[in-house]
Amino acid sequence: MVKGTVKWFNGRKGFGFINSEEGTDVFVHFSALAGNDDEYKTLNENDEVEFELTEGQKGPQASNVVVTKKAPPQQSSFYGGGGGGGRGGGGRGGGGRGGGGRGGGGRGGGRSGGKKRSY
Repeated sequence: MVKGTVKWFNGRKGFGFINSEEGTDVFVHFSALAGNDDEYKTLNENDEVEFELTEGQKGPQASNVVVTKKAPPQQSSFYGGGGGGGRGGGGRGGGGRGGGGRGGGGRGGGRSGGKKRSY
């Protein structure tokens, strides 16, 4: 058995790649994951695995993949982080322009706090 770490795996498409100890990227299909056929099979980025190395149509391919150590869950960075303080928090996506004040970061930024001036 060869050891490796999951580089990435797309659960919707059912495939991904494992970085083997030797440093090669190895294709993995969900059908190669060991386990009960009735359960949902997937891998997570940075899971440690053991597998048999076979030669597929387009290069090295994993079979009989067993997860030996699950990676800790990662926070999704899809929506960005934090955002400003003040009223309203971060707005859409957080971070970005603005910072404190009403609305904070996100799209458009909102006001930057302080009193509203009237002219």
